[in-house]
Amino acid sequence: MQVNHREGADLARIKQGIATLFEAGQVVEVRTPGKYGWRSGYFDDHERMAVVIKGESDLGREAVYFTLNKCNEALLSRRTKNRLHDQIKETTSDADIVRRRWLFIDFDPRRPKGVSSTKEEKAAAKQLMRTVAEALGKEGWPSPVIALSGNGYHVLYRVDEPNDRATTELFKGCLRAIAEKFNSDAVEIDQKVFNASRITKAYGSLAAKGADTDERPHRYSKILAVPKPVGVVTREQLEALAETVADAKKSGKKVSVAANMMEKVEEFLRLGGIDAGPPVQSDEGGTKWVLAICPFNPEHVNDAAVFLRPDGKLGFKCFHNSCGDQHWDEFRAAVEKKIGHKFNFTKGEVAGAQPSTLYGETSDGLVWNKVTKDGTVPVPLTNFRARIAADIEQDDGVERSHTFEIEAACGGRKTRFQIEAARFQAMNWPVEKIGAHATVFAGIGTRDHARAAIQLVSGDIPRRRVFVHTGWRRIGKSYFYLHGAGAIGTEGLYDSVNVNLPANLNFFRLPEPPTGERLRNAVRASFRILDVAQRMATVPMYCGTFRSVLGAADFSLHATGPTGTFKSSISALMMQHFGRGFDARHLPGSWSSTANANSALQFILKDSLFIIDDFVPRGSHADVERLHRDADRIFRGQGNNAGRARLNRDGMSLRESHPPRGLTLSTGEDVPRGESLASRIWLTEFSSGSVDTEKLTACQADAAAGLYAQAMAGFIQWIAPQYASIKKSLPQQIERFRAVATRKAQHSRTPEIVANLMAGMRYFLRFAQEVGAVTKVDANKIYKGAWKVLLESAAAQARGRSADEPARRFLDLVAAAHLRGDAYFGSCSSDQDTASGEKRGRLIGWTADGMILLDPDSAFTTVHQLAEQQGESLAVGKKTLGKRLQDRGFIAMHDHERNTKQWTVQGTRRRVWCVKTGTIFPPAAES
Repeated sequence: MQVNHREGADLARIKQGIATLFEAGQVVEVRTPGKYGWRSGYFDDHERMAVVIKGESDLGREAVYFTLNKCNEALLSRRTKNRLHDQIKETTSDADIVRRRWLFIDFDPRRPKGVSSTKEEKAAAKQLMRTVAEALGKEGWPSPVIALSGNGYHVLYRVDEPNDRATTELFKGCLRAIAEKFNSDAVEIDQKVFNASRITKAYGSLAAKGADTDERPHRYSKILAVPKPVGVVTREQLEALAETVADAKKSGKKVSVAANMMEKVEEFLRLGGIDAGPPVQSDEGGTKWVLAICPFNPEHVNDAAVFLRPDGKLGFKCFHNSCGDQHWDEFRAAVEKKIGHKFNFTKGEVAGAQPSTLYGETSDGLVWNKVTKDGTVPVPLTNFRARIAADIEQDDGVERSHTFEIEAACGGRKTRFQIEAARFQAMNWPVEKIGAHATVFAGIGTRDHARAAIQLVSGDIPRRRVFVHTGWRRIGKSYFYLHGAGAIGTEGLYDSVNVNLPANLNFFRLPEPPTGERLRNAVRASFRILDVAQRMATVPMYCGTFRSVLGAADFSLHATGPTGTFKSSISALMMQHFGRGFDARHLPGSWSSTANANSALQFILKDSLFIIDDFVPRGSHADVERLHRDADRIFRGQGNNAGRARLNRDGMSLRESHPPRGLTLSTGEDVPRGESLASRIWLTEFSSGSVDTEKLTACQADAAAGLYAQAMAGFIQWIAPQYASIKKSLPQQIERFRAVATRKAQHSRTPEIVANLMAGMRYFLRFAQEVGAVTKVDANKIYKGAWKVLLESAAAQARGRSADEPARRFLDLVAAAHLRGDAYFGSCSSDQDTASGEKRGRLIGWTADGMILLDPDSAFTTVHQLAEQQGESLAVGKKTLGKRLQDRGFIAMHDHERNTKQWTVQGTRRRVWCVKTGTIFPPAAES
């Protein structure tokens, strides 16, 4: 069966490989390259093991491996079982294998290192594999299990042998016999896979060496053939094969190794930072040190060793084909590069005459090996030692930046910290990060030398990728939803994905998605939020919560009401879908924060709800204006999905903008002003007594218990395998809802908001019905109820916006100014009489024939002043206001292509806005 890369690893094939190779409940180590060395874990739950292997493969790992032979069950206690752990140095050794179950033969096409095989190279391996299997079959061997490694082929013969030195030598002899007889120029049979703790590809996972190209593609490993039954190769058959190779051991007088030479080797390894085990006697009578990690490939754990032979010669060997050309000279050079000097094995110390690098470190600090006419002189640069332990690439989805993790030591005190790459270059951080004693010595260029020294003595710096946002990202071949505890994908929680969020988002952590009845209970608990208050209040917020995870939205929600109406508490219930730690006192955003801070969180919280709490304009006029300006920026940015443009350091070119990428929910006692702003906000009003406090308390208990976060985790896992198709079809889905929601009296944006909210509810209801949390009848009832509430609420939104529209608001303020005595209307025929009441305040217009003739300059100035006194603003200029008055039909008469009319007022021709008296003073107001 051909597997599609884009659909990820085939779970059924992975399970087939596990069932073929292992007994039920057998302890197996799963291993895959991680951040530092291996990610590793021990499994006896083979169902869980299959899911983990698929997850790691879908993350785009180069390969996923497992042990072949039977592990000691005690290894389950080495760390938490049935899951992977990072930065593991202690993996399965030969001593941990209690029984050999498989003779493993690896047919590997000869090709450049670090690349996948071509079609032709793979075919050559297949042909040789068949030749060997047929030859062994003629010797009476049973049919083997045959597998595709991804780049070559594996043949596995079932055995039942003890794990001892004699069996190890026997297997070594068998592989040597096969290799010497069948190796070709195109394909090599690996002779180094004889050890008992040998790992191999987890069949069904991806082999991803190098770039995935048409010529050298990535392929999925898989079991190709399993004989029924699987026959066992006998000891006699193994011995007969091994005996075909003559004993090629060299004879000669052994030279005893002086103890001080062993000490010199250990000093060499120590200075080079090489993690080695204790010296042990080698098979040839010499001494060997097994290295925890191969210096040429950190994925080779416990596969490399340094040898001190009986004749006193030193050697190095990594028992892995890819390191086959790395010997003692290459190993010594690599270690001496880290030390910074040649090592004198005669004296057992660093050679001081000629440094091998420009910079080095001593016990006192970093030095510059300055070349002078008198030779090389070490010039002190710092009184502390520092190395870059890791280069952390921070990925925000738009840009990537680098942060260095530094290990430093000063005065016997060690510390570890992170510093931005730009700050590292400036070298102004040692006192801040290390302490007052940390000193970069005085001198021209010393800081530059110190910076270069740290970089160069650090050697090969490991790099790791860290995501600094939430929401959906494609990693490898699959989509994952990022959150503070890792990522959620098709197979559940992946805590191996590194996500680093700001401190005020520490609570943004989703759990392992539950299954079965636990998931159904969590979803039902979430639906109970709808009944905490009037559904006109809860439905829009609830729909918005689930709409947020589908992608960026171009509108915001704003919950308003007097203090004590529990608007923040109910908003917190929505936020607790993204982490049980959130509550009314711990929400991600606040209107007391700066607009820059809130804008940054709008960008970081991708595909998520973002709550900004407590919009309460108070204080001086300037304070009130600032808060409204901040609100305008936040809501306008959300409505336009646009961030502020920023310049790069060169002051010329533009940086990538950081737009809002989720959905903003605001709370407050007031409403941000502005007609265009209001059209971008869905307003939800809370009043005293509108919330059922008993139900609220029960829901808060559910949220604190993590039920809402469990429901969201389950929803996200349900979305993951279909996210690409949902993302593609969502605009069409919203457009269909919009067509239904359109009403003439509504602002053009209102049906769009209704459609978006209904899309969120529709997908969550589909999920809830599929997992059995609600019946089809109940889902339909909730769906229709949401439609009814949103359409009724939309009509109310339209009425409210009509009253706030600048032209209508201008005329209302004209009437208010007249009633307050701030303005009056004169008579067209005489400057002595007023149309209504006595002459008070400013003259803003005249009356004539059932019309009010407004003087544009005087009326606009008066109304603008009155609006400012009330803490408002018309938000449009005089010219625009005239156009709005005409567009709304408030202008009764006007000249051609103008919104004013020339009128004779007290003998003078003036341009005025002609408005019917009833438009400003409706009959109901006059009665």
